[in-house]
Amino acid sequence: MDDAMSEPQSPTGMPSAKVFISYSRRDARTIQHFLPHAQPLEREGLVTVWHDDMIK
Repeated sequence: MDDAMSEPQSPTGMPSAKVFISYSRRDARTIQHFLPHAQPLEREGLVTVWHDDMIK
């Protein structure tokens, strides 16, 4: 498999978990409070977080 197409890897060598956050527009403020808590896990390569604001 081409490295550019491979899954992000965690420090353990396992693929990182993909986390999609689905939420009501009424809860938009809540997701903005949540995302900073997920950033350390993303930096460590343990999760890949995405939500509808990231869809182009």
